[in-house]
Amino acid sequence: MLSCELAVGKRSIGAGKRGFTLIELLVVIAIIAILAAMLLPALNRAKSKAQTVHCVSNLKQLQLGWQLYAGDFNDVMLPNAPLGITTDQTWVYPGTCAVPG
Repeated sequence: MLSCELAVGKRSIGAGKRGFTLIELLVVIAIIAILAAMLLPALNRAKSKAQTVHCVSNLKQLQLGWQLYAGDFNDVMLPNAPLGITTDQTWVYPGTCAVPG
């Protein structure tokens, strides 16, 4: 008699469980897709801003290095294009880091 009551109790516990319907799952997926679509442009703007900040930081470090060098060598800067070398063969290449305005 005791084992019969346990079996009935197990059935009543499992009878209240049900899974999600297909419509509910599709609605959740659609909501996640809409949120992701709203988030992607913001992430692209943040990535662009981070690249700009990185570039400006590099330019600042170059300028600081040039100033320190000039301070150590009687205010004489390193030549960017020594005589006989074209401008595309210099150690500072033009256009390598364009900062959008």
